[in-house]
Amino acid sequence: MSRFSLTDSTWSLDTAKNRRFIKYLLVGAAGVGINQGILYLATGIIGLAYLIGAFLGQAVSLTVNYALNDAWTWNEYGSSGWKAWVWRGLKYGGTRVVGIVIHLITLIALVELFQIHYLIANLFAIGAGIAWGFGASDVLVWKTDHSYTLTTHLRDRWSIVDETVSRDTQHILALALVLFIGLTVYMILLYRSFWMTGGDFGSYVHAFETTREGISFMHTGRYRIGNLTSAYWGEHFTVTLFAVYPIYWLFPAQETLFIIKSASLALSIPILWIVAREHLSVRLAKFTVLAYALNPFLYSAWLFDFQEQIFLPTLILGAYYLYLKQRHKLFLLAIAAILLTNEFLVFIIGGSIFGFIAATSRSSTRSLRDEWYIFVAMAAMVVGTHLLSGYVISQYNQFTGIPVTAIAEPFRPFIETQRVSTGELVSLMLSHPLLIWESITMDMMQKSIFLVMFFVPVAFMSLFDELTITSIAPFIGFAWLFSGSEVYYMFGAHYPLYLLPFLYIGAVRVIGRLSFTTESRTLMKRIFIAILVLNVIAGLSTGIERQAVPQENDHTDTVNAAIESIPEDASLVTQNEIYPHVADRPTALFIGSSKKYQKYTTLYDVKKPEYIMFDTKINIRPENWAKEVQQAYQDQLGDEYGLYRYQDGIWIFKKGYEGKPQGITHKYRLPHKSYSATELSVGSGVLYDNKIESTHGRENEIIWFGPYESLPPGTYNVTYRVNVDSQSEDSGLRLEAVKDPNLDPLAKTNISHTDGWESITFTLTLENYTSNLEFRGMRKGNSGTIAVRNVTVEPITKTVPTNPANTNNTQR
Repeated sequence: MSRFSLTDSTWSLDTAKNRRFIKYLLVGAAGVGINQGILYLATGIIGLAYLIGAFLGQAVSLTVNYALNDAWTWNEYGSSGWKAWVWRGLKYGGTRVVGIVIHLITLIALVELFQIHYLIANLFAIGAGIAWGFGASDVLVWKTDHSYTLTTHLRDRWSIVDETVSRDTQHILALALVLFIGLTVYMILLYRSFWMTGGDFGSYVHAFETTREGISFMHTGRYRIGNLTSAYWGEHFTVTLFAVYPIYWLFPAQETLFIIKSASLALSIPILWIVAREHLSVRLAKFTVLAYALNPFLYSAWLFDFQEQIFLPTLILGAYYLYLKQRHKLFLLAIAAILLTNEFLVFIIGGSIFGFIAATSRSSTRSLRDEWYIFVAMAAMVVGTHLLSGYVISQYNQFTGIPVTAIAEPFRPFIETQRVSTGELVSLMLSHPLLIWESITMDMMQKSIFLVMFFVPVAFMSLFDELTITSIAPFIGFAWLFSGSEVYYMFGAHYPLYLLPFLYIGAVRVIGRLSFTTESRTLMKRIFIAILVLNVIAGLSTGIERQAVPQENDHTDTVNAAIESIPEDASLVTQNEIYPHVADRPTALFIGSSKKYQKYTTLYDVKKPEYIMFDTKINIRPENWAKEVQQAYQDQLGDEYGLYRYQDGIWIFKKGYEGKPQGITHKYRLPHKSYSATELSVGSGVLYDNKIESTHGRENEIIWFGPYESLPPGTYNVTYRVNVDSQSEDSGLRLEAVKDPNLDPLAKTNISHTDGWESITFTLTLENYTSNLEFRGMRKGNSGTIAVRNVTVEPITKTVPTNPANTNNTQR
């Protein structure tokens, strides 16, 4: 009889399990109604984002479903009493957290990648979590069959899981799966909030897209002196990155790279488990893997946009496992893949050779005499890769080596080129030994904190492993001696991915050599628990410090609408946070540094873009990337480039445009601005009690200034809320609107005395787009008390007929 026959007992309704499944579906149907209703209420009526509506719907339907399933579907299972009921509820909620993540990532994929309506997509997303939900409830929550596991179910049904997959391995795989799904969703939400930057994530998207379209080879969308082609290989040499290309070619979307990154890093978790089991007991191996999975350096790298280093943990851990198993050919193949990931790996793998030699020498089962050829082959590959990477980079970049901007300050006066080799730095250091001390002592506290925090998650045990020390020594040496950027010794970058695999390889090797008594096992357990707690705290603190919190709101919706208003085939220049969202456009680029961009455009003939877009209000990251775009085109905005669209601090300029400015999602209106004393910069005054106050000073002394605002052309009333207590007509306060401190004010007025707090207004007319506006207060005379609470800028004219060209925007 056919396995899938309706009369087969496997699928018969007479079995208790299938009856539970039918009940589960019926309860789920009620939950679907609740879920869809709340989603429609939250998104369709109230107007919340569909992801928020979906989350609310899941939360309410989850609670109702648990109550119904406990009372009806699994009413014969589980202990009685409210404590047992609550405990089952907590377990049910825990299993559904994974279900919610599966639901949300499916919803995002269907809505964003396939453009399916959110209500229809939500039905498919619910279906994606049904299999997980029922299996987890049956096995983990109500425990209908203590001998039943997911492994035995899959083996019996589909024969795809080997009997040797233990329950402990299942736990590790589940951990990796949860982190993969959860962090993928989290990164996508950060991306949608404009948290990702163009320097890394956007550049990779652009490189893949321009290659896919056949427009250019790995064009990054950024310009650097020396790299005329803007190809990624003009900056770094990586071959393994092309493992991503076929996947991106099939699914050309920004979210694809997040999925690939999470999958690659999550895969390193079970591989570390396999490595750890070669040295440690099950319990110690579990603790070690958990410490790795919660390591804040791993998360900081995980959230750092996208880069080829994502392959390193899996490749390095896998290579070490192959070394243990004496699979020499595969080991050398893995080493080759590591070396071809990034040119900097030649130093790390070069250092690791000495560690592998030492490990082989002290081994009782291996012989250096038998394996010497392996290390000779490694050395040959290191030298060959170094020569190859230098040659390839030289084909795209006029300069090879390390950028001078990345070199420590004490070395720079001795360097006359744009880039410098490591050999030249070493030679320079040997000829000027004092540079060693000057460089090491720079930012010594930050370097020391980094090193301590880096080794804390493994209780400093890796310091006693020769393989770890020889592998990471070149990187630490560069960071301490030659590096001029703190990014090499801080949270928040991808550089720990070079070192973390070796850190945990060393940890499992050292722990595996220890002999434990009952007391030492207890101590080790407490150490691991403390480490896990510290990891979680450090990881959360790092995320908060970097403002890595998704913030989708009306403003981000307006930014998306602004992007859509620009033709996809038009050339566009934008800022760092916006670039990842337009990086799939072949003619888009971004400005990370106005000085470097202006220098590049001065040296080379760069065609001017059709559109310039920046957002002066986006604030999810602390950097002001809009300012770089404004400064790069400050003499052309409002003149050669007319204001095309404006709304809520989002500016779009179009080359040669002379028509009326338009809104983005609403009718164009001049902005209304208000700045409290805390938003202004303090000069000679003192900020306290929500005001800036000065009790004495000198003539023309600036009491407050800022906030360096940008305004469209129009006429505005500028109102200051001030209190001026002056004893003479010659003293008091001068209020000014200034664009350039070296030029006359755009508008001004004088006040000798006020009757307490008063609102003082003058009119400001801007005939063109104006940036870097200051609304400042200056002392007139040298006596009297002066204070300000706020400044308000309110438009008088609603719109401006056209974009005046070639006009002077200074109003006196």
